[in-house]
Amino acid sequence: HDEGDEVVLPDQGGDTPKPTPTPSESTQATTSESKHGGGGGGGGGAGRVNATSTTTTEATTTATGGDDATEATTEEVDVVTSATIDLPNEIDPPKASGDFNGFVDIEGLAWAKDAINTLASAGIVSGTSSDHYSPRLNTKRADMIVMIVNALGLTSDSTDNFDDVSRNAYYAGALATAKYYGIATGYPDGTFAPEEYITRQDAMVLIAKTYEALGADLDGDTSVVDRFVDGADVSEYAREYVAKLVNEGVVFGDNNSKINPKQNITRAEMAVLINALYDEATEVAANVAAEKAEAAAKAEEEAKAAEEEAAKEEETNEEGSEETTEGTTEETTSETTTAAE
Repeated sequence: HDEGDEVVLPDQGGDTPKPTPTPSESTQATTSESKHGGGGGGGGGAGRVNATSTTTTEATTTATGGDDATEATTEEVDVVTSATIDLPNEIDPPKASGDFNGFVDIEGLAWAKDAINTLASAGIVSGTSSDHYSPRLNTKRADMIVMIVNALGLTSDSTDNFDDVSRNAYYAGALATAKYYGIATGYPDGTFAPEEYITRQDAMVLIAKTYEALGADLDGDTSVVDRFVDGADVSEYAREYVAKLVNEGVVFGDNNSKINPKQNITRAEMAVLINALYDEATEVAANVAAEKAEAAAKAEEEAKAAEEEAAKEEETNEEGSEETTEGTTEETTSETTTAAE
């Protein structure tokens, strides 16, 4: 696997040529403060994954023999689609296990360091080596899905995968799980292009849709997009979702007031987005757990009340039966006495 891959399982696939990494020069293109206990929609059980809907996305590929990035033909692809899965009740976000400071190459990235360390401590992301995260390398489509699946704590036994995903690829399980839960359905031809890099705007579309699948009610006012110097560069299909993350306080743009929608998203930038989603998922899971506990306590209360009511009714019936028996005995005695006379 490439140097920038999110290592989850050993890649035993074929010998895919290494693309030349093209790190983004943006240093604060996507930033977010940790929102544990903070804003964002997401009551437990509030959001089913959206019914099937088509969202146009663009795949960005590197031109052969050159450094220029060229956009592949725009295709329509469903990013988050399913009509039946109640995602909030399926997630089980992993717990972060204390402080993690194992990566030596993120010290200068104050805007991303905490997010990377949090995700690493929770086992959501891994480094490219034992002490390097390679924050400026671009993120592949498959690696983004691995991070989302890990952040939500989703699992499945599904082996139904995209046509271009090797069953031996380190991301095969995560992609099959994402497909099963409707988090990603790929392209109309049945492929997912897992080795392609993903652009910042496409990453935002997927993250925003996953937020909504968790029940978040995001503000889609697109006027905020125009506040960025390059806001006009955001593709029409992505504007609403970019706006939602900006309004949610997940995305702020870089120091030059740019949002850089067509640039490939780096591992550091992706970590910040995933960390915000992880915060949301953690809050949603806590709400669901609280609701389930409340429902269980209520059910137990009702069962106890019903049991007490049944016991009272039985006691009343027994008392009535005794009174009837006594009355019958008295009548019988009276009749016997009269007959004797």
